[in-house]
Amino acid sequence: MDTIPQVPSPNGVQSVIFGVIASRPVNAVVGHLFYATDTSKLYYWTGSTWTEIVTSGSTTYTTTTPTTATVGGIAAGTSYTNATMQTVLDDLLHPYQTPTFSAFAMTGVTDVEVGTDVSGNKTFTWTTTNPTNVTANSISITDVTGGPTIIESGLADTGSKVHNFSVAFTRDDAGIYRFTISATNSQSVTFTKNLDINFYWKVYYGESASTSLDEAGIEALRVGGLQSGFAGTYAFAATNYKYLCYPAVMGAATSFKDSETGLDVPFEAASTVSVTNAQGVTTDYYVYRSTNILGAAINIIVA
Repeated sequence: MDTIPQVPSPNGVQSVIFGVIASRPVNAVVGHLFYATDTSKLYYWTGSTWTEIVTSGSTTYTTTTPTTATVGGIAAGTSYTNATMQTVLDDLLHPYQTPTFSAFAMTGVTDVEVGTDVSGNKTFTWTTTNPTNVTANSISITDVTGGPTIIESGLADTGSKVHNFSVAFTRDDAGIYRFTISATNSQSVTFTKNLDINFYWKVYYGESASTSLDEAGIEALRVGGLQSGFAGTYAFAATNYKYLCYPAVMGAATSFKDSETGLDVPFEAASTVSVTNAQGVTTDYYVYRSTNILGAAINIIVA
């Protein structure tokens, strides 16, 4: 018979024996362990026989009261009734990996001007974490602002879906237009993520020799871009009056300061001009003009 390797215990007793199952000794000290390397099973000597130590299946665990704290993957308040030790250990050592939407977007559509009609084929894209725990074909997309109305459902987790907006979505004032993507995880829990399309007004600024501006003059200023508010630092070029024009709904400006010196830059009280944007939406604009022609370039902080 092949020599059976043994590992001494701290007290000098040969307590762990390794070998193939056919090589189990016919006698041993009570409590000795035998690990069968060919079957990966563990046995102990009762004094008359080698008995397999069962680590799963028939050994069960029942809690007397719910767990009081979260340990590993076992959440506080968990109860077990005749659960196998394999189940308990799996719950402990392998916490459930909850899926989420880490991204949700509409290709080519982010910030748009108030009144813009968004129509035709648009591609929704998304990314999920732990996708193996997303229930198959459970993804849906809801138009929240325009409904709420479910516009896509039963989607597989492919990461994208082309949707045809046969009726355009839009806003005639500043704000968000919201879509929500949702899905169900393998524990029947719903998870979601929002997509907000921002509708902004344009803010115009620049230089002009004119002492006042009408709608055409406002829209002809050197810079015009989408903004959520008027506050900020504006870089004005040299010569002429400095103008800042923005929708009155943003509120009144109370401070104009040179960013370099911190000193006030005199500006006239705002005049009001009605402006119709390129999308056909009309609103009142405040028109602010520097009191004096400023010959040099200047950065002005407006608040």
